[in-house]
Amino acid sequence: MSTAVSTARIDITPTSANQCMAGYGGTGPRLNTSTYSPLTARCVVIWDNGNPNAIVSADVLGWPRSMHQAIRQQVLALTTWTTADFALLSTHTHNGPVLLEMPDPTITYNLTDTTGVAAYSSWLQARIVSLVQTALAAPRTPCTLDYQVASQTWSSNREGLSYRETAVPVLVARGTDGLPVATLFSYGCHPVAAGEQTGWDGDYPAAACEVIEAAVPDSFALYIPGPAGDQDPEGARGWALRNKLGAQLGAAVVSAASAPGRSVT
Repeated sequence: MSTAVSTARIDITPTSANQCMAGYGGTGPRLNTSTYSPLTARCVVIWDNGNPNAIVSADVLGWPRSMHQAIRQQVLALTTWTTADFALLSTHTHNGPVLLEMPDPTITYNLTDTTGVAAYSSWLQARIVSLVQTALAAPRTPCTLDYQVASQTWSSNREGLSYRETAVPVLVARGTDGLPVATLFSYGCHPVAAGEQTGWDGDYPAAACEVIEAAVPDSFALYIPGPAGDQDPEGARGWALRNKLGAQLGAAVVSAASAPGRSVT
């Protein structure tokens, strides 16, 4: 049995001025004024005996059903795979752009003109399909897969209950030299460490990806959202907390990935 991996990433930062931001409902739209860190969409394809299995993760709050289904339909036409071979995820950042109907921008954000939302959503949809095309066509690196679970302790239960999420699952596609080629990781905590800003940002998952990719040249990191429904980060929200927690999470993943975990076929 042979396993290989190919990857791709693209910038999905909106270019239009005064785009509405998603993640915090209020009395009026929260309009973007800057970019703290570029928003990114990432795709990893794990090839199992020549059969592709793709995961896409993008710096958006969530995927509206209409966009998800449209993207899935176009992606499935790209190669010989089934719907079970493709996963489309969001990092759930709360400082990304508003998309179409989920949540309803006219209700949640009091938007009266959704022209910009529709235009960006259409552009993003095409960008995601193009991203998958690029990943499918990218060079395939032979690899092995190994899995382990690291830990972090800075999430807390936002309902005041005692349970806090600690598991940091790490799946590594490791090249023939033993170094990580692609690292998939997760943590069950809301990506709201930066708080309510007016600058585009992928929150702590984006910061963690930067740390992981800096540890091994030409490597690739992809964040998979964990069970964060009742978990929030501890500390005063702001850019400093975002950077601190992202650095901590990234370092934990790098440390775990430095030695192989349990072999996965």
